[in-house]
Amino acid sequence: MQADVQVELHQWPGTFHGSQALLSADVSQRQFAEIGDVLRRALA
Repeated sequence: MQADVQVELHQWPGTFHGSQALLSADVSQRQFAEIGDVLRRALA
């Protein structure tokens, strides 16, 4: 907070650390889509 850096915290219920490795899971696909959206906004 002192550096005035904005951050976002996203949680996906029912997931675990590294669950994105399960590429066929619907929740993993939603995670990747949301991460892509966040990065596009941040770098725009």
